[in-house]
Amino acid sequence: MIEKRGVVIGIIAALTYGTLAIVGWIPPHRLMRWSRQHPVLDELFFAPLLFGGLAYLTPLSLVMCLVITAMGTALLLGLTGWIRRTRSQRATN
Repeated sequence: MIEKRGVVIGIIAALTYGTLAIVGWIPPHRLMRWSRQHPVLDELFFAPLLFGGLAYLTPLSLVMCLVITAMGTALLLGLTGWIRRTRSQRATN
């Protein structure tokens, strides 16, 4: 990644995928509990994954990768928020 996109993007990729590797060591029951308690933080992990994937796999400029990442993340957060709100309304009815 460093050779293709530079040091800063390489560091972002290392932090992102290093975090994923560390999360793999957490027991599943603890990870599921954390995910239920922090749904937005859990979903925000999509952003650096999408950005890293776009930066590595496409010839797009980093600005375009960032714009697409922001739009994709906003769409994901909006959709999952709507799904959570719909489920909670069904549970109360």
